[in-house]
Amino acid sequence: MARCYAWVLSNSPDFDVVNHSRGASSSTVLPYALGKIDLSQTDFLVIDVLNNEENFVLLGQTTIEDVKNNLCSALDAAAEHGVVPIVLSFPRQNFLNRERVVHDAIKAYCRELGVVFVDMYEMVEDAVERAPVTVYKRSFFDSVAHIKRPISRLVGSRLADAIRRSFHSNRVANSDHALAFDRIEFCFPEPEAGLIERQNGFATEKIACLGVGESIGLMDSFDVVGIAFNSEMTDSVLSTDREQVISLKGPDKAEGRELMTVILPTRFRSSRLTVTGEPGAKFEFVGYARHTDDRRARTRVARRSVLPVPEFDEQFKKDIALLAVT
Repeated sequence: MARCYAWVLSNSPDFDVVNHSRGASSSTVLPYALGKIDLSQTDFLVIDVLNNEENFVLLGQTTIEDVKNNLCSALDAAAEHGVVPIVLSFPRQNFLNRERVVHDAIKAYCRELGVVFVDMYEMVEDAVERAPVTVYKRSFFDSVAHIKRPISRLVGSRLADAIRRSFHSNRVANSDHALAFDRIEFCFPEPEAGLIERQNGFATEKIACLGVGESIGLMDSFDVVGIAFNSEMTDSVLSTDREQVISLKGPDKAEGRELMTVILPTRFRSSRLTVTGEPGAKFEFVGYARHTDDRRARTRVARRSVLPVPEFDEQFKKDIALLAVT
């Protein structure tokens, strides 16, 4: 969301922040972003991709294993350049009082890898118990999927303090862990696909604009685990020769906006995708994430000794409880 923790980081004068987040997306945004980020010019990678994954796994659109593959692919690539990861898990209101299989699994992986994991589910629950006033869990939320902006901004402020302190402390050291994963990479469309350029306030995409009956080729013999497209201009169905992959009845168009990149999880194997729909419909294709032949037995992680962060302390929990009721 706008004006939340990323806004705080971006407006910190001592930080240079590039925001590769894409709304309504999944952890498949990680291989997508890694295809754009210059890791040699990066110190920290803030990863916030778990909010939608509980729903996607529950609906069978992805698996915990693929979420792990997306995450570990990013961690391993970041470690190659000494980039320190921080994983955030913001809560969904509809998963507060039920099993959270993705959150719990990724938290366990991060503990095993020594990766900082900011667990906002736990902090909300602790804040309710320790609040100096009566507060209910639902009071922390603007909507089912988003905590209140002032709470998110406080997360950003504390996170900024921790990053500053960490950056000015010990040097980066890489560690190697026995957590196997399948490396995922993102494939952008080739120039011969006749690409067009779309922009919004913070991103530019080169897009293959496909009409009804047109198709695009993929690298054969690999499982595709995510499709990226421009939801602002897409109103059609994208299919293999056996099944639908993405189906949109109409563009998710906001006034004056021509680009909203969405990266959804999926799982299929095919060498070609074809567009169907009403005459004049189109599919604006940004790319796809796929498995590679690269099965890695270990995951590398870059670390700094000052993190994890004491900034998320008892006072923080009291502060977010007060923000929830004001």
